[in-house]
Amino acid sequence: MVAEAIAKGLVTAKTAVRKLREQPELVNQLIQYQDDVDKIPQMNLTILDLTREVVKGSAEVRKDEGLLTNDSLVVACMREQGITKLATANGDFDRVNRLEVCKPTDLQERESP
Repeated sequence: MVAEAIAKGLVTAKTAVRKLREQPELVNQLIQYQDDVDKIPQMNLTILDLTREVVKGSAEVRKDEGLLTNDSLVVACMREQGITKLATANGDFDRVNRLEVCKPTDLQERESP
């Protein structure tokens, strides 16, 4: 949603999240996210449930690896599924033990607001 708002010129990258929070009428103009979500079934993707075990495991990941909540949930879910490779531009995953980080050249890390 943030990327769409920036692309449409509704906000700037520096102020995007704050402006969208302050001006919900701007959020009402954003439709790309829902269009993308609606396409998920056609993408041959598997959507995993966020289980109690994953949430519990994410606490251990945060403690051991020093990741923030969302990133720790990703790692905990990967571990539960036996997944060891992650494509991301997020350098925080570089320090995670037993994880192979693949950095595709078409991804750019964005600074969090």
